[in-house]
Amino acid sequence: MFDILNYFFGILFLMLYLLSFLPRRYSLPKTSFFCVVTIILDTLAYAWKIIYSDGFGGINILITVMQILLIQGTVFLVSRNRDARDLFIGLSASNYVMAGGIAGGVAFVYTGNMEKSLFIAFAVHLGLLLLLILRIRRTYQLVLQQTNKGWLRLCLIPAMFYGTFCIIVYLPVFLDRKPQNIPVVFCLLFTMMVSYIIILSQARQDFEYGKIMEQNAVLESYQKGLELECEAIEEAEQKLMVLRHDLRHYASAVYVLLEQEEYGEAKKLIRELTGEIQEGKLKRYCENPTLNSVLCSLAAKAEEFGEKVQITAAVPREIALSTMELAAVTANLLENAINFVRNKEPEKRRVSLLLRYEQGLLIVETVNSCEEYEKPDIDLDGVIPDSGEKDGHGLGLKGVAAFVRKYGAQFDSYYGEGLFTIRILVDVREKVKG
Repeated sequence: MFDILNYFFGILFLMLYLLSFLPRRYSLPKTSFFCVVTIILDTLAYAWKIIYSDGFGGINILITVMQILLIQGTVFLVSRNRDARDLFIGLSASNYVMAGGIAGGVAFVYTGNMEKSLFIAFAVHLGLLLLLILRIRRTYQLVLQQTNKGWLRLCLIPAMFYGTFCIIVYLPVFLDRKPQNIPVVFCLLFTMMVSYIIILSQARQDFEYGKIMEQNAVLESYQKGLELECEAIEEAEQKLMVLRHDLRHYASAVYVLLEQEEYGEAKKLIRELTGEIQEGKLKRYCENPTLNSVLCSLAAKAEEFGEKVQITAAVPREIALSTMELAAVTANLLENAINFVRNKEPEKRRVSLLLRYEQGLLIVETVNSCEEYEKPDIDLDGVIPDSGEKDGHGLGLKGVAAFVRKYGAQFDSYYGEGLFTIRILVDVREKVKG
């Protein structure tokens, strides 16, 4: 009876772990229903093994395999991802609940008291779950959100731990018949916990490093844009000095032409003067200084490669979302589009950007020329292509994915008529009202 109840606590807390760490596909009540069904079926299967079977015969192995498939199947059923990340979470959950089950079993071996042993098992399960929620869940979910690449290899870690636990605890006899292995089991549990913390911490550091690199790339573009604006200001000041000096000569010439009724020549002279004044104007894509500087920098970069970028931007100075985040997303998308067409023939290069913000509604759209066989397969929740840059720029669409998730934006990418389009729509009107 103790073994069945001890196992019940284990599967119960395994499902609580999944509810706490899995990105859910369904509502909490519906997900909880699937978990309750799994708890009942799995506990009944284990009870059948304990009551009607003995040893490690073929029936026992078959039921154990069915239990594993039931638990992992529940993970894939209720998860939003349904990929190798879910397998990692499911295997990790199975390892985590072993600590409470083993603690309860060891207590029962030494005390023989079922109530006290079950209380110890419950306390260990609950304590570890709360510790994991408070200490690593945020990092865990942040790492899981980045990409699904490489998670299948990482699944070997919890799988190896689980296999080692089973060998030490159950083979060739159960742990209660070989108590000398108890210290080894607890050392292994401690090693497992430390390993998870190290792996997640390293993954978090890698993510933060990538984020810093992306921010540095935006700041570099911003700095370059400011330098271009300073150069334009100096050039405009020089032209204005010349114009101020020559303005009286222009005025005198226009006056004489009007006196002589040479209206055509007077208009020509005025147009010439207007053209020189227009040349002295600073390049202004939008009213937001940060975005304008980044756009100036990227447009200048494109011109270095002989590319002409068509930019249509209407963003006010004040907006209801992070200007630096929007600049990073815009720079990332536009830079990727510029790099995509760089090696094409000049007449086939086409890049355009539409950036518009009005009363909490934002649209960011990049369009670049693209052959059908070249069109990228973009999945913000999966493997994210990058631009191939090695100098800190072109960090792919990781920043874009984070931006989309943070603001609940709509992301679309599609191909048609030789053009590849990426469009992001953001609605922050509630924030504007507030």
